[in-house]
Amino acid sequence: MRTLPPVKFPPLAVSTIGVGVRAKTSWNALIEDYRSSDRWLNLKPRTWQDYERVLIYHKERIGTRDVKALTRADVIDARKANARRTRFATYIPQMFVIRKRCPGHTSAL
Repeated sequence: MRTLPPVKFPPLAVSTIGVGVRAKTSWNALIEDYRSSDRWLNLKPRTWQDYERVLIYHKERIGTRDVKALTRADVIDARKANARRTRFATYIPQMFVIRKRCPGHTSAL
């Protein structure tokens, strides 16, 4: 019987978000709220797939940042940086709108 080599897991990342109020206003918290909403669960497969790619992008880039710290210029820069991927770039500002639709996150861009 052949044995597999042991799996090496990367070290756990230490979160830079604090506890309490700050954690509630991070993009990670907002994205998780959105993923547990009926709106997310009712998306069509293609839309879900496109949105999921953008949410992963947001989590990697700004996940620990405060939602209120985002500016219009940040959104424009993110879209320009991904201009070569037209469909993806189009969804970037669209996914930032989720903060307007989730409870507790009502500020607009």
